[in-house]
Amino acid sequence: MRTFYVPVEDGADDVTPVVARAVALIEEADRAVESSARPPIEAASPAEVDELADLADVIGGDERVRTQHVLARLVEHDPDHYGGWSFAALAAMLAEHGITARKSHGVMTVHAADVTAALARRDPGETPGDAGGEQPGTRGVLPATSPDQSPSNDQGKHGEGRRGGANPDTR
Repeated sequence: MRTFYVPVEDGADDVTPVVARAVALIEEADRAVESSARPPIEAASPAEVDELADLADVIGGDERVRTQHVLARLVEHDPDHYGGWSFAALAAMLAEHGITARKSHGVMTVHAADVTAALARRDPGETPGDAGGEQPGTRGVLPATSPDQSPSNDQGKHGEGRRGGANPDTR
């Protein structure tokens, strides 16, 4: 590698014409000239925090979790967002989603079933169920009108005795 020192003194700029000529030769050869300047970095907008999803994550597979543990787990999960939270902030977030902390064995707890129900109310199409988006335990939707046809005449009549065998009372 060869290097040269080209002084830039007052009024004598020998560097700029050399650089301009070199860039022109590179562009004539259909090669790209990449800038060494860094692109400006834009400030990232704060990420949207889904507090209800975070609550479901920190409860995990537990049936119920003490509110102190919920708050500590939330702070561990996202210290930037939940670091300054108090029990009042947790209670306000729970109330916003229709969840009430309840006492269990003398301590305040958050129940996983309440969090799951709040998620189901918020995102009805994303809850577990059958392909129609129905909630578990439902049996479908009733039709709006009655069928046009009546049942056939023999549907309402039942035969005597048991089917396929003799009546035990007549033996």
